[in-house]
Amino acid sequence: NMEQSLKNILAAKVSELNATIDGIDHDTLAAVVHALKHAGVIEFAAVGNTNAVALDATFKFSQLGLRCMASTISETSIGFALTLRPGDVIVLISNSGKSRRLNRMAKAARDCGATVVVISSDSKSPLARLADYTFNTVNHEAFSKISATMIIEVIYNFLLPEIEDAREHISYYEELIQPDKVVE
Repeated sequence: NMEQSLKNILAAKVSELNATIDGIDHDTLAAVVHALKHAGVIEFAAVGNTNAVALDATFKFSQLGLRCMASTISETSIGFALTLRPGDVIVLISNSGKSRRLNRMAKAARDCGATVVVISSDSKSPLARLADYTFNTVNHEAFSKISATMIIEVIYNFLLPEIEDAREHISYYEELIQPDKVVE
């Protein structure tokens, strides 16, 4: 029954999102928004299927006027993590929290004095234990990115009013890409 299956999928995803939102610690959210607002550079990093979340985050936060970086090549991300400084932030996104590559990036960033933020479904994972701040996601499927994307959306929506000229940055970005859009 296709109609019932669609309703079941929707109910499962809504349940994941509700549980993820309910699990957000307000002090953690406020601290992360503050750190990102004042960061010199923000690196978003992920491996595998969560790379899409890191790239989307870079796109969104760059539009706010924040200096961001993400790469689908983990060696590039590790190299960039080695250039972070105190006041910079690395946001690591991993469903399992067990990625060796992301653990190495977290350690490199910490050694450089950067703030480490982790988005993961396992708050006791090796990666979460390296974090200054952790957001826990709820996923009923191992490969779902919806909850991690929701955390990025939440942070973005809390950052937007905090950054004085964010709306001007967004407008300027839209102006720059306007010639690429089809006019009907």
